[in-house]
Amino acid sequence: MVQVLGYSENKYRNSNVGVESYLIELGYMNVRKDLNNIVNNEDLYVEAIVNSIKEFYKI
Repeated sequence: MVQVLGYSENKYRNSNVGVESYLIELGYMNVRKDLNNIVNNEDLYVEAIVNSIKEFYKI
C-alpha cells in the first residue's frame, strides 16, 4: 500500500471517472435527536430531495 502524506492512497478514487456522486448530509447518526428526525421523517426527506432534483433539472 502506498503512503501519501501519511495516508494510504485510495486506489478507487479515480475508478469511476465520468460517474458523479454526491453526499447529502441530513444530520448526525450519533446525535439521538438527528437520528430520530431522519428515521421518523424519511418520506419527507426523500420527497424534498426528489423535488430539489426535479426543480434543478426543470423536470
